[in-house]
Amino acid sequence: MCIRDRTTIDGAAPSLKTEIEAVMGIAAGGRLVVSDSGGNVRLTNSWLGDGSFIEILGGTAVPFLDSGANPFATPESPTAIVETAATATEGTAPLTFVQAAAAGETVSINPDGGGATAVDVGTAGVDHTDVPTFLAYLQGQLAAVTFGAGTTGLTIVSNTTGETSSLVIAEGTGALALLGLTAESVTGTVTPNFGTETFVVTITEGATTYQGTVTFANDTDFATLKANIEGTAVITGHVTVTQGPSGGIIFTGAGTGNTNTIEFTEGTGGAALLGLTTGVTYAGNGENIVAGATAHGAPFKPLPGDELWIDGSYYATITKVAPGGLVDTLRIDSQKPINENVGQYWYIIAQNLVQGDAANGVTRPYPNMQVDLEGNVLLQSNQLRDIQGEPVPGKAPLYLSLIHI
Repeated sequence: MCIRDRTTIDGAAPSLKTEIEAVMGIAAGGRLVVSDSGGNVRLTNSWLGDGSFIEILGGTAVPFLDSGANPFATPESPTAIVETAATATEGTAPLTFVQAAAAGETVSINPDGGGATAVDVGTAGVDHTDVPTFLAYLQGQLAAVTFGAGTTGLTIVSNTTGETSSLVIAEGTGALALLGLTAESVTGTVTPNFGTETFVVTITEGATTYQGTVTFANDTDFATLKANIEGTAVITGHVTVTQGPSGGIIFTGAGTGNTNTIEFTEGTGGAALLGLTTGVTYAGNGENIVAGATAHGAPFKPLPGDELWIDGSYYATITKVAPGGLVDTLRIDSQKPINENVGQYWYIIAQNLVQGDAANGVTRPYPNMQVDLEGNVLLQSNQLRDIQGEPVPGKAPLYLSLIHI
């Protein structure tokens, strides 16, 4: 079958749906149904049961039909990237006392090196009447930090995190002493503590390999670490770094499918610092439509009247399914000894089948053989099976005889 230049999967003709179904669809005597699944081609066999299958033999159009639904990603690394904010030492003066004693004093606060601001604590009974109002009064003067009420007094925390987060607290016109604050310079932290360690990232997209050596640059927070890794020569544009729910790192490749992989190799301690597993190839979620791929339908539930076969021989007929609510139990039509020597392999053959499909309410398997009104013999696939009930590839002669009264 030749796939021409088509712009839609299941849209206005000409589309891939009309193109493929014209050759293998129901109207053409086949069983294939083509649909759009989130922008990917979905091939469905209209036959039901585990005897229904689709096998992709190959062809030059296969790579264009499905490249895998999702980009490939590594598991989240066990080492969390943890950032803290610069936090001033809590004041020792109760805020109710500060309100009563305030008379226009100020304290100098310089967050993140952006310049000092003289924060006024106000005038008693005028600018604030309770603690929430007092905090809101302070917050209105400096939005780069968060003011709060601690167990002993005023708390001041920078709104940024990591090693670039900083606070410089100094006396202004008496408010430092009034609030019981400490004149200090504090910074945030990032864990682990990045230096100049290295590790190697190898990314494969189809037949092309990209390999780059990541060198930490004393990264001060996750944002700079992310920019550093994603900007590494050769692999830039081919990988995205994100933080997982537990704070670890996830590497996501730019490609999709099982021909796309990512692998880490230790350099000078960088992989160990991040908790990355080396020597393991992480592959994509995988294409569905690739040469050699086979997909089978789901098996049907047994019903009374079906036959139980053990080691390739008829054993009994099923009379009840899940007797007494025991979903893993079948009742058969005869008393037989049950022990470890009964057999190794078993399977069930459905009986009393009629032609039909789910559209008209028949959801049992199709009969293995049907003869239509024109005398055509229709055989279901996978009829050659071993004693374990598994389909056996190959061909075998078939002889039909008809006896009628």
